[in-house]
Amino acid sequence: MEAGDVPSVLSSARLLRTILGNAIDNALKYTPAGGEVTLRIVALGDGARCEIIDSGPGVEPSERAEAFKPFHRLAGQEIGGTGLGLAIAREAARRIGAQISLHDRADRRKGLVVRVDLPGVRAIGVNES
Repeated sequence: MEAGDVPSVLSSARLLRTILGNAIDNALKYTPAGGEVTLRIVALGDGARCEIIDSGPGVEPSERAEAFKPFHRLAGQEIGGTGLGLAIAREAARRIGAQISLHDRADRRKGLVVRVDLPGVRAIGVNES
């Protein structure tokens, strides 16, 4: 991506920080030593897609909807936490018109992709001029 191709969105800095902060915190928490966490930001229509890609244990597709429920802890997890991070991130995303979802890595390696699709300026009714 060229510097001029960097997507731009108009959003609440506090809510965007909440969404990405929780996703990045989880990725760092669940990725083992020597693993990797990647933040990818690409244009998506007139908005943006942010992906936090880790090499942690991942989340089974059958458990992904449950992962967003408050206080839900995935079976077998020994990492401490309250089970609120993704629930808080989803509510913050809803408030800014964004979507957050969990996916397998495209390279089929072990890990998880947290995808946040952010609406563009036109999608949220802001005058661009």
